[in-house]
Amino acid sequence: MGLLSGSASSHGIANAIKVLSRTHKLIGIVSYLAGIVGFCLLAHHDYNGKVYFSEHALSPGVAGQTYSQDDYKFYQQLARKLDQFKGEESIPIDVLKEVMSLAGLESFHQNFSVSDPFGGTSSEIIAGQNVFGIARAPRIASTESMVIAAPWMSDNTRGVSLAVTLGAMIKKQAYWAKDVVILIVDKEVWGMEAWLQAYHGEERSQFLKAEGLPTSAGSIQAALCLHVTSDRFSGVDLQLEGINGLMPNLDLVNVVSMMAQYTVGGHVTFHGQGGHLAYGDDTDAVLTRLRTMFAGAAQQVSLQPSGVHGSFMRYRIESLTIKSTGNGGHLDVSAVARLVESTLRSVNNLLERFHQSFFFYLVAGGDRYVSIGMYMPAIGLILLPLVLRGLVLWLSDGDSSTSADEEGKSNSVRKNGIMGRRSCKLGVAMPV
Repeated sequence: MGLLSGSASSHGIANAIKVLSRTHKLIGIVSYLAGIVGFCLLAHHDYNGKVYFSEHALSPGVAGQTYSQDDYKFYQQLARKLDQFKGEESIPIDVLKEVMSLAGLESFHQNFSVSDPFGGTSSEIIAGQNVFGIARAPRIASTESMVIAAPWMSDNTRGVSLAVTLGAMIKKQAYWAKDVVILIVDKEVWGMEAWLQAYHGEERSQFLKAEGLPTSAGSIQAALCLHVTSDRFSGVDLQLEGINGLMPNLDLVNVVSMMAQYTVGGHVTFHGQGGHLAYGDDTDAVLTRLRTMFAGAAQQVSLQPSGVHGSFMRYRIESLTIKSTGNGGHLDVSAVARLVESTLRSVNNLLERFHQSFFFYLVAGGDRYVSIGMYMPAIGLILLPLVLRGLVLWLSDGDSSTSADEEGKSNSVRKNGIMGRRSCKLGVAMPV
């Protein structure tokens, strides 16, 4: 009975392999199309989730905003001064350090150099300098901090001016429980990498040489990077993706997105998609959310950060970039200033790191998200054809190997039988 059941089991497996070999292509096509349809359905409000706060201590919008007309005048004066250096590759270190010092910030600079790893022995060495100032928390030790960063670029002198203005404003306030670092980086990502390496006391690349920092603040809890191209604009774009597809904690994204509704209205986009069109249940809203999801997924697949904030992700620091869009609109930099201040006031309430909300998700709009538990079934269906094809190839290879072994045994037995009959005719005994 055991031999019969074993034979029946082998015969059943062989039949299953044959059926799978014949139908795996059809199953794969159906699975792939079902996965695409399922992913597209996630843009509908019935299949995605409404954003919420897992960390209730954030309390967004509870604290008032103190950014005033005097702060705006300070910004205008600094912006006019930095316009004189617009288009220059090097940062005006002396000007920025002087302004920071006059505002009461501790001001420092850092030198670094970058060599091209693909340039051979005669590779060009690029030198740069970062400038940073620290507004110390007045009533607590420097155990935690937040960062406002701005890269020095020809189209971001307004962002640099706003970052320094916010630092001067924060220094005058007594309710901060965390240090606030104002960071102006040179050479964009390279400058950010150099500063973060020195801040954490490590060297990640032999091609990037960074000078040590004379001082530091506390452990960085969150970072906001500013990219403001003009004094007036029509909206802001939130850039979230970090290196290797890493995403900031969804609670930080929700705080910025929610506060943006009060400071810049419904003119908040993700990868240029969204805005007021992403709200509602009509066809336009669904299509807008779908485009937003695809844009975010494509950016994650590229493994490239969407802004200089991506370097913070290496150190598990939640960060994102706030970028102005549509020059010459109805909004001015005061809207971004109030957005940054409101976000930092919320983060200032935290007693621990961001940890409760999602780290793997897709943004569908300002008030909708798709968590990993929602989109993984669709991704699984899309990847199923690869699994089936690999399984068929593996089983076919094993089946052909088994057939070859059986054929070899059969040939050996047949050969031994022929030799035995010849030996009997000759009267020679075969060896045992």
